[in-house]
Amino acid sequence: MKRHLVLIGLPGAGKSTVGRMVAERLQTGFVDIDTILIRKEGKPIAMIFAEKGERA
Repeated sequence: MKRHLVLIGLPGAGKSTVGRMVAERLQTGFVDIDTILIRKEGKPIAMIFAEKGERA
């Protein structure tokens, strides 16, 4: 059975840092949604939110 861990929290809370550490410790993959969005949109998260809103 495949299991996932999702970390949520305020900006700057350390979600990505903790996520990477947990993934390394468990020898599994890590996905940072912010990184995926930045690559897809070609701009920083703050700019995406300013232009499209957080719900976008």
